[in-house]
Amino acid sequence: MDIATIIDCNIIAAGVLFGFAPFDRQRVRAGWAKLAFGLIAPIWIAVGAFRLASDMACFQLGDDAFNRLNSYVSSAGGLVIGVVLALVLSGQFRGTKRVAEPGSSGDTRSLMWISILVCIVTIATAVMVFHGCRRALAAGAVSFAGSGVALVPGADWERTDAPDGRQIVCPPILIGQGPFDGGMIKVYATSLGADAQSGIALFRSKAAAMPGVSPDSFQQEDFIADSGVRGIRFSYESSDTKNGVATRLRTHTYLFPNQQGHCVAILYITFADADSDAVHQMILKTLILE
Repeated sequence: MDIATIIDCNIIAAGVLFGFAPFDRQRVRAGWAKLAFGLIAPIWIAVGAFRLASDMACFQLGDDAFNRLNSYVSSAGGLVIGVVLALVLSGQFRGTKRVAEPGSSGDTRSLMWISILVCIVTIATAVMVFHGCRRALAAGAVSFAGSGVALVPGADWERTDAPDGRQIVCPPILIGQGPFDGGMIKVYATSLGADAQSGIALFRSKAAAMPGVSPDSFQQEDFIADSGVRGIRFSYESSDTKNGVATRLRTHTYLFPNQQGHCVAILYITFADADSDAVHQMILKTLILE
């Protein structure tokens, strides 16, 4: 468990404690202070849960959606901090100590149960978020080393190690079998930044300079995966001659930024007459960032 996860769990625990403050019999607080605690408690728990889920990569959103949601969470966090400061400055955060009746032990027992409940809620939240993250990597998921990317290709793709000396190729390489025979999927970890548009421009210029590539076949379109990952798909056709036999190949490049801020490229290469929509659907439906 890293520092960020510990901080997020503490935020959730603090939110739970805020929720108990209006019912604290050991302290006397004004009515507005009790209302303030009741309002900020669920907000602070939600902030902690969002941070925990985000840090553990339990969901993937497009840049616009994530930035918008993150701005809402930041605003909510700022509101809670402002209310807490108001409570502290007014003396209502701690309140005034209530005089206990002689022989009373109910307050100590209540405090003990509150502490136990806070621990249970915090642990349960962390477990549920962690379980959700594990579910994100479905059965049969393939993680490509060093890319922060995973796919669920299915049983018709055989895994092989990336060739030595090609550090930008993230193993494994997937070789199509059965209905996808002749197809290949490679993942490249590029040194490009997070700007997929600039990266695609570089891919286009390199493809145009390659022998056998037909510039007239260039196609480009934006895509968004079911996980929320956004990027650009660039496709082109090329001719390849082996042993005197000419074949037409089609290459599809899915370029998008990973969570480390670098563009990753998924290349699907196949015979032009065997290009399968099922493969493209698989990529869009199962692509996730780790």
